[in-house]
Amino acid sequence: MKGIARCFDSAFKLVNQNSHKLIAKRHKFVTSNLFQTGIDYIWKVIMCGVDEVSFKAIDLMKDAYTHLSPTLLTRQVAIHIDFIGKCFQHLELSFEVLKVRLEAPERHVHVTQMVRCLTLLREYIAQCDGAHKGERTLLPHGKSSLWKHVMLTVRFPLPSGRQEDLEVSTHGNESLGALRRKIIRLKKGSSSSQGIKIDLFLNGDVVNPVEDRRLMHQLSIRERAVLSAKIRYKRHGSPSQDSSSDSSTNSLSNLFDSTSSSETEKSLPGVIMARDPKHCLILLQIGQMGSQLNASILRDRACELLDLIPSDQKILEKICQCKDKGGFKQLEEMCFQLPPLHTLYHLEVLQSLLLPATLSPDDEQSYSFQLWFIENGGIRLLLKLLESPDFVKDADVNTRILIYRVTMTLLRLFLASLGMVRAFHWAKELTSESRTKEAAAWGGVEQLREALLHLPSIHSDLLLRQIVNWIGQSASKTVLDDVNLVTLETVCCIQRFAWSAAAGAAHLAKASVDAIHKAMESKPIDSESASLCKESLGVLSTLLALQPNLQESLIKERDWQTFIIDLLLMSRNRPLRLTVCDQLFLMVTRCFTTSNPLRFLLTHLFTYLSLSFDTLRLFVLYICGLDCSFGE
Repeated sequence: MKGIARCFDSAFKLVNQNSHKLIAKRHKFVTSNLFQTGIDYIWKVIMCGVDEVSFKAIDLMKDAYTHLSPTLLTRQVAIHIDFIGKCFQHLELSFEVLKVRLEAPERHVHVTQMVRCLTLLREYIAQCDGAHKGERTLLPHGKSSLWKHVMLTVRFPLPSGRQEDLEVSTHGNESLGALRRKIIRLKKGSSSSQGIKIDLFLNGDVVNPVEDRRLMHQLSIRERAVLSAKIRYKRHGSPSQDSSSDSSTNSLSNLFDSTSSSETEKSLPGVIMARDPKHCLILLQIGQMGSQLNASILRDRACELLDLIPSDQKILEKICQCKDKGGFKQLEEMCFQLPPLHTLYHLEVLQSLLLPATLSPDDEQSYSFQLWFIENGGIRLLLKLLESPDFVKDADVNTRILIYRVTMTLLRLFLASLGMVRAFHWAKELTSESRTKEAAAWGGVEQLREALLHLPSIHSDLLLRQIVNWIGQSASKTVLDDVNLVTLETVCCIQRFAWSAAAGAAHLAKASVDAIHKAMESKPIDSESASLCKESLGVLSTLLALQPNLQESLIKERDWQTFIIDLLLMSRNRPLRLTVCDQLFLMVTRCFTTSNPLRFLLTHLFTYLSLSFDTLRLFVLYICGLDCSFGE
């Protein structure tokens, strides 16, 4: 098949080169005429050919529409619209056939055709996005929210020969250009970067300003990293280009000039697709059909394409209108009445509004939306989604995990914010004179503050800590009116989510605990399930920080005892076991009213010493930590 694919590729290029529709330039061919000989046949090969030949045809089609001559570049927007339209014609044709003939023998053929068409569109958009040199302001849907926290130590050389370190908190979806501006703001106390240039060095190599559009997770930077930096000031009247012979810094004078790229960004095919709501709707419907047909590759291709284009403007406006009209009922209906994949997309859009990737201290719109959400029953809504047996009951396992994880991420943040609101208002009410009389109440305030500060997800993530502290001081006292928000049933519900995710069986989150316990003996879990388990454990520890007296009831439950042993000792994922150690340690040392939970855990764990060496080592280290805490 490789020979056939090479022969087909060579014949197509040779025929069109001879007719001057393709122009050879260096190591590639440039399209000078889109009406190429055999272009219709390429579509047939993409749809009907064997896999290897079809993939080669996809590359040919993508190159024909992306490597354009200067003459065609002037009509690039029209070319994008035409190409997108052709792809969606093929998609809609197969989609309509599948809707009518779900059980027909040719179902697999049409699924394959849709997957290939989605692959072509994905590669085309990725190629055009990669060629865009400016920093993105219209972020793709998959990069529009806060992501994994990254702590950077930025090192500045001083004239004395010493170094000055600056701690900068960022995240995986923040662009390098935004990081440069943040460093200048923290260093100089001003958001203005005019007249200032900054060089960044990673492992001794300069980070080229041309790459400012790239995101932090694309730079292979882990959770902690050290960057070297050098700030330069432009002289008045100096030329725009640096006179230095170092070519790597010549473009620094145009570092923050993003106005020239705004128009070109609007002409990107992904942005063009996002303008038409029907494109997003069709992709969601295709993904949902893939889920119903157990065609995971069709679902995944549709989701990958949705992540590459900006969030649907119509859905963004609909969710924002819930705030303007004060209608939380409409937001609840979106979550319960839509198909599972649509629900996931709406929750991700909600997350991008509450935790945008571009969140900054002066982002009043995002902070206002966060306040509205917590003051109008947002926590109650998130808990209702997780507790309801009807919520996404028809979703496939992968979609279910993603929905639960987004919900847990938001719930963890706003529960911690609720704790800060409670601590802030309690501290205001307990004046210096009443603190002596109400020592127990004041002790509860201090204990809550300390517990929230020690939550791993909040303590280590400065961005989340800033949000939590801001909401804690800004939210009204009405947030505290729902006194029955955290109950034993709520804690047990979140416990089952963490337990089932640790077993790699998130679909059993609302099943019996016996079924979940039995699933712990199955195969090792994937990274998505491990991530959901960690988020659920974070929510669980936050709930117990808000209601520490619930642990007195939990330690008497057999399910709680089995849960601890299963996660701490039975899990086959070592990083997850370490997270469980941290969270359990926090629960029994920071989220309690008496020493009973700690005493129970020590006694309970000592009954399980007949273990393998590797598990026993982790087990003994954990017990030693508990014992030291108990001694204090």
